[in-house]
Amino acid sequence: MEDLVLWGLLKKRDFFDRVFPFLKDHHFKEDENVLIFKLIKQHHSKFSKFPSIEEIEVDSRLLKVKEEVLNQILKRLESLKRKKDYDSEWLIEKAEQFCKDAELHHALEIAIQVVTGENKSLRREALSTLIGEAVSFSFDDSVGHDYFLDAEKRWEEEHKEENRIPFHLSMLNKVTDGGLPGGTLTVPLAAVNTGKSLFLCDYAANAMRKGFNVGYITLELKEKIVAQRVDANLNRVSVNSVLKSPKEIYLSNIEEIRGRIKGNLNIKEFPTKGATVLDIKKFFHDVKVKRGYQLDVILVDYLNLLNSHILIRNRSGMYEYVKSVAEELRKLAGELNVPVIAPTQLNRNGMRSSAPEMEDVSESNGINETADFIFTMVRTGELRDLGKVQIRQIKNRLGNVDHFKQFDVFISPELMSLSENELMTNMNSEILSEESKEFEGFII
Repeated sequence: MEDLVLWGLLKKRDFFDRVFPFLKDHHFKEDENVLIFKLIKQHHSKFSKFPSIEEIEVDSRLLKVKEEVLNQILKRLESLKRKKDYDSEWLIEKAEQFCKDAELHHALEIAIQVVTGENKSLRREALSTLIGEAVSFSFDDSVGHDYFLDAEKRWEEEHKEENRIPFHLSMLNKVTDGGLPGGTLTVPLAAVNTGKSLFLCDYAANAMRKGFNVGYITLELKEKIVAQRVDANLNRVSVNSVLKSPKEIYLSNIEEIRGRIKGNLNIKEFPTKGATVLDIKKFFHDVKVKRGYQLDVILVDYLNLLNSHILIRNRSGMYEYVKSVAEELRKLAGELNVPVIAPTQLNRNGMRSSAPEMEDVSESNGINETADFIFTMVRTGELRDLGKVQIRQIKNRLGNVDHFKQFDVFISPELMSLSENELMTNMNSEILSEESKEFEGFII
C-alpha cells in the first residue's frame, strides 16, 4: 500500500491534493519510501506544485546517501513508473484506511514506550487521547469557507442566537460582542491578591442570577471558602459574616435565593497541581448524570495550578508545559461547547506595571498564543483608594482589542463583587431595597 500511495502522489493530481496534507513520515515503514516521501515534501515546499516521478528522480541523485540506498530509491521510483493506472476515488479510500492504520500503529508504539518508561515526556493519561485521535483519523472533506458560495450561511450564522454567556459588566459585554461563546478560553491576568478569585466568584454569582449553571474548579481554595465568597455576593453581606448568622436565618436566606435564582453552582476541589482537563471533563459529565443538568460555563482557579494530561511537569520546558495546559483547556472548551475562564498571574514586571502587556504573563507566552480573550486587572494605590480596579484588554479574538482598551469598575472585597455602580459595591443585605434591583449588573 505504501507504493500505491507514493504512486498516487506522483501520478494523480487530484489524489495528491486530497491526500498529501494528511500524510506524515511515520506512515511509511520502508526506508526508501520514507526518503521518497521526504523528497516529495521538499519539492512541494520549494516549488508549491505537484511533483513528477522524473523530478523526484533528479532530486534523489542529489541526496547525500550511500550508493546502495540511492540504488534502492531509484529502483523503487522505476517500479512506480511501471504501475498501471488506478481510479482516484478508490485509491483515496484505500489511502485513508492506510493512514488510519499507520496512525494507530504509531500511537500504540508510543503507548508501549510510555508504559515501559522509554518515553518519559508523556503522561499515561495522554494515551487515551492519542489513541482516540488515531482511531478517529480521516481525510476531512471540508475545503474551508467559500466567500461567494457560503455567503447565505455566513449571514445566517451572524444572525442566529449564539450560545453566549454574558458578563454582568456592560463594558465586558461591549468588548466581547455580548459575552463568551462556547469553545473559548478567557484568561484574566492579575497580581497576587488583586482579585483573580474575586472575579471568578463574582462571575459565578451573576451567571447564576442569569439562569446559567456554573462549574467551579478550585485548585487552591477549599470548596467551603469558594461557596462562602459566592454567599457574600448573593446575600449582599460581608464575606466574614456570611456564616455567623443563626443557622435558621442562614438556611432561610439560601432558600430565598434558590426561589429567585434559576442557575446553579457546583464547586469541585482538587489538590494543587493534582488535576488535569480529564478530571474536569469527568466532573462535567458527573454533574450531568448525578445532578440532572448540564454546566454552561467552567471556571478554573487557576490555570497554572492545573496539570497537563499530555506532558509531565518538570520534564519539559515551562513554555511548552504551560502552553500545553492552555491548549488542553481550550480543546476541552470546544469539546464541551462551553466557555472556560482560567486566570493566571502576572510576572514580576507586570506586577510593578500600571499597564501590563502580553510579555507580562507569568511563566509562558504560550498562554498568549492560545487564549481567545485576555485582560488584566490592576489596582494601583490610587485605584485602591477609590475602591476601583482597572480592566485592560491585551488580546481579544471576540472583538476589537483597541475598542474600549481599558476601563475602571468598582470592587468590593467585602462583598466579593465587581460593579459599574459604586452603590452596589457598598450595599449590604440590611439596605437592600426595591430600587437597587434596577441597577445594571446585579439582578437581585
